[in-house]
Amino acid sequence: MVRHSKAFVDQSSARIPGGVRKPLQQRSRASLERVYQACNELLQEQTFDAITIAQISAKSAVTVGSIYQRFGSKDALLWDLYEHYLDNVHERVNELGEELVGASSRSRASAVLELAVGLFRQHRGTVRSLLLRHQHSPGTVPAALSQRIETITARITDLLVAGQATDEDRLDLEFRYSVAVAACRDHLLFRSFRALAGQSDDKAFIDRLALIIFDQPKG
Repeated sequence: MVRHSKAFVDQSSARIPGGVRKPLQQRSRASLERVYQACNELLQEQTFDAITIAQISAKSAVTVGSIYQRFGSKDALLWDLYEHYLDNVHERVNELGEELVGASSRSRASAVLELAVGLFRQHRGTVRSLLLRHQHSPGTVPAALSQRIETITARITDLLVAGQATDEDRLDLEFRYSVAVAACRDHLLFRSFRALAGQSDDKAFIDRLALIIFDQPKG
């Protein structure tokens, strides 16, 4: 019998952009991580609308009441889950920046695209759910999260250009990267990008994506 934790609700906590507080106590943080992991696993196989708080509770061993007390609603949980995903992206991008010092442009692009592929695979259900929610209800992304996405995108562009490009080249590279990531996202999350269909080997997949960045002539 799984024992459900009631230590999830931590009165001493830190405010995050989505409006939910992050717990400061270690036991509460561990419970929160289990909720994130349970949601991500459930979203690999089901839509967000299909899963229930009861399922999340059973999988995470955190009580239904504690989950509602922390988030207030299932929608708030989804936004907080996305915030957690962005935390992961930000951390990985910063680590990558340290690893790419002195690397060539192609090596930088391949490393960034490899990171994108890995993150989309790891958080497939979460990102797919947010994209579908945004399509059905545009304009619902909290401003703080939109700003966070812009900051991360700017940091990734910095990694790609390594501070050696003109403003025009930077904009062109940022656009090409956005196209490559959109192709990666659609293929991995929705299997809808035909040109990349059947690419089961990640290296070959990343090489194809890199062509979008480097081998398209400027208009």
